[in-house]
Amino acid sequence: MLKGIFGTIFLLLINISLFSQEICDNALDDDGDGLIDLNDPDCDCSTGLNAQWSSAIPNPNFDNSSCCPDVYYYNNNNNLNCLDDWSTSQNIYSSWSLQYQNSCDSCSDYYTNSSYYNVPQECTLSVANGFLAMAFYNYNYTNSNTNQGANACLNAPFMPGNTYTINVDAFNTWSNINWNNNWNNKIHISLMGTANCGNIPIQNQNCADPNWYVLDSVSPTVPFDSTWHTFSFNFSPTIATYGIALTQTCLTVPYVGTSYNWNRIMFDNLDLMYSKLYDIQITDTGSFCTNDYLLTASIDTTGGTWQWFQDSIALIGETNSTIDITPYNLGNYTAVYNLGGNCQGANYEAIPSVYPFAFINSGGNGCLGDSITFDASSFIIGGYSIDHHYWDFGSGDSAFIQNPVFAYDTAGTFKVKFTAESNLGCQTSDSIIVNIDDKPAVDFISNENCFSDSVNFISLSTLSLGSVIDSLHWDFGDNTTALDSLETHWYSNAGTYNVTLYAESDLGCFDSIIKPITIDPNPTAAFTVNDTCVLDAITLSNNSSITTGSIQSYEWDFGDNTTSNLQQPSHTYNQIGTYTLALIVVSDSGCTDTAYLNHISHPIPTANFSTITNCFVADFTNLSTIVSGNIQSVSWDFEDNQTSTSFNPTNIYQVNDTYNVLLSATSNFGCIGDTILPVTIFSNFAADIQPTSLTICSGECMQLFDNATPHGNDATYAWKLSDGQTSYQQNPTFCFTNEQEDHLPISVFFKIETSAGCVDSVLYTNYFDVIANPKAYFTFSPNSPNLQEPIVQFKNKSTYASSYDWNFGDNTTSSEENPLYTYPSFAKNYTVGLTVTDATASCFDSYETILIVKDEILYFIPNAFRPGSGNINRIFQPQFTSGVNVYEFRMQIYNRWGELVFESFDPNGGWDGFYNAELVKQDTYVWKIDFIESMSDKKHSDTGIITVLR
Repeated sequence: MLKGIFGTIFLLLINISLFSQEICDNALDDDGDGLIDLNDPDCDCSTGLNAQWSSAIPNPNFDNSSCCPDVYYYNNNNNLNCLDDWSTSQNIYSSWSLQYQNSCDSCSDYYTNSSYYNVPQECTLSVANGFLAMAFYNYNYTNSNTNQGANACLNAPFMPGNTYTINVDAFNTWSNINWNNNWNNKIHISLMGTANCGNIPIQNQNCADPNWYVLDSVSPTVPFDSTWHTFSFNFSPTIATYGIALTQTCLTVPYVGTSYNWNRIMFDNLDLMYSKLYDIQITDTGSFCTNDYLLTASIDTTGGTWQWFQDSIALIGETNSTIDITPYNLGNYTAVYNLGGNCQGANYEAIPSVYPFAFINSGGNGCLGDSITFDASSFIIGGYSIDHHYWDFGSGDSAFIQNPVFAYDTAGTFKVKFTAESNLGCQTSDSIIVNIDDKPAVDFISNENCFSDSVNFISLSTLSLGSVIDSLHWDFGDNTTALDSLETHWYSNAGTYNVTLYAESDLGCFDSIIKPITIDPNPTAAFTVNDTCVLDAITLSNNSSITTGSIQSYEWDFGDNTTSNLQQPSHTYNQIGTYTLALIVVSDSGCTDTAYLNHISHPIPTANFSTITNCFVADFTNLSTIVSGNIQSVSWDFEDNQTSTSFNPTNIYQVNDTYNVLLSATSNFGCIGDTILPVTIFSNFAADIQPTSLTICSGECMQLFDNATPHGNDATYAWKLSDGQTSYQQNPTFCFTNEQEDHLPISVFFKIETSAGCVDSVLYTNYFDVIANPKAYFTFSPNSPNLQEPIVQFKNKSTYASSYDWNFGDNTTSSEENPLYTYPSFAKNYTVGLTVTDATASCFDSYETILIVKDEILYFIPNAFRPGSGNINRIFQPQFTSGVNVYEFRMQIYNRWGELVFESFDPNGGWDGFYNAELVKQDTYVWKIDFIESMSDKKHSDTGIITVLR
């Protein structure tokens, strides 16, 4: 509940000597004017609490510096590098437009013994005292001719909604001399702002930096009088400002005369001030209705004291921020906050007690557990609201909405009470009596049997409080029902059925119960077994199942006089042969089933081989055998990181050594036998090569590979080609060129020599060909085909080409040399491409160009029609082929007197011969058609004569 009224800001005047004799917080008329405390004007103020803040500007007096500035005319440097926290951009006026000066070098801006310089007293101080010097030069230009700003990133931003004042001290340093100058002590200066310190320094030559904006501009007069003068910038920023710049103004300064204005001004002591009215608020809790009416005052500052007033009279002792106004009753309460001799206050008007009206419209009797809807009404006058509704159902249960739905969990008679509470905490109640009748306690028992047995159902339902069960109803869950308390039922299928029993009392209260009944099925015995190799464990998969219940036990017979009662056992056969396996499963209800399968235990191959070696080549002969079946595959591991699956492989070794060769033999049933035998290699080798391809296109490169028999890694190589190319790499790459139409054959000589002195070479004459590249190009005619002449003749001008692949731009292709193609009836741009290939089908080239099929307007205008004559020739309508802009079409029909009898803007619409709802007479009429082409915006306007026949 909040009804705060923020009133006039008050000043609590405590000092008697300053504010007459009135004391503003003692509830007495101290000065005898008949006015007490806040009712006395002596206790009023309107300024509120004042705040000052000056730490936002860094180094505001320019005294903190890291070095002594140089004389400006020595190095043309503005010396801002010495000033802490401030910076500027460099330009051609760097030392004239803006300069930092400091007493540590006796203010370097001044010439010795100069009679036209005014030197500030600070320049003679022994401690550092700094300031900025700016030049102001006006000659029918803006100050930006020499404009340059001193920039600083603020310690705290200037925020929108606040008003700021920055005072600045200025000192005129130059006097009038016998130059051709018109001296003027009035300067024009601006305070600039930016929303991001990353925009520092300002690039403000000619006021062109878009990241900066003017906070305020002033034009003070700074006399030449050896005195510091103060002026102010006043501003309220529209956006948060994080950086500032002190700079010559961007305003144009008119000047009339033949000479120019020239001033040099010192600036010092940036003093920032701002004021605000603090946010004071009063919030409330409780009310007079609940005897806990509390007011709490708050303000966004600290360090002051509080005083409460009722109807402007002080409440003695109420000096906390929270007050309980229950003892004081109605009135206008004021909280005054005092800080540093000033004050600020807020008002609150107390809210009186207003009670709501509450009625129960309907409720009623019901059965135990049924939902009852309680309907109530409530309202309140005086503009207040009802915040809460409370229900007491007489059973220890409650609800907090106006119209609840409730179900009793015990039978009996209950007093129901409804209470409405206002937003002030005031309550009103109403009550009724509700009778709740008991429901039957429904239950039954049954015997659950296996499939095809009968099931007996017996009702155990009861009812208390003197009532009796009037009727029963059974639903057995298989679309059958019954009505007696004892029933026998047969189910046609095994499974689980939800059986429902309904019972109703003689008072009309009913209830039901649902119980699942399970009819146990027979289990299904099932398993799978894979044929295995002798001595390998067989893989059994027990797939036995039962629809309901569970399988209680398993009995396995493996056919070799061994058994198991595990669900999924493991078994190994020691001899080859065929065995019959049996599985018997028993359910938890005693039902059984049996499954049989045959299993074959296959023999394992005996792996063996022989070897013949020649140089690095070893030829292997497979000598593996098996008792029954056959050997399906073999696997070799030659112990040199090479393998094979050939039955009688050959392996080429690279190093002389003894290798333990592994042979694994696998039968057609997957049984594996293996053996390891030693093989000794001591061999020479033979040179050979392998090209990437036997043909290559001109301009391409090919890698040739050492394809010699294994010879180790320590060898030298020599390559020589018939076109003069040579190499000493093992697998070199050569590039080839053929500018002739005929193929260029290439012969290859390759020599290899090992570190052990083994040498071999090979010469391949005309080993591969270098083919000249074809060049694709074509033209076509006509150059501008259209929808009426869509046939295009393509002229192939390719060279060194043997086959051609055309794409006409519409997914249509051709392999003719000079195809003739008819384009479809669509005006569009087509990308036509030609790919050509040489006679070997190895080298190719492509060429593409754009072919434009233009649209063409064709239309037909009839010269006569017979309106009202049926379906033939009864409408006058022009026929257009294509290309008409439907939004720029107009057709008009005039009679012989120039009267417009028909007009249409639809190219697909026509004249039916009617005018003013009547068929026109037989005569000659003039038509006029205006339209624009859709593909070129070309305008057409045609006229003609049409004869109406009757």
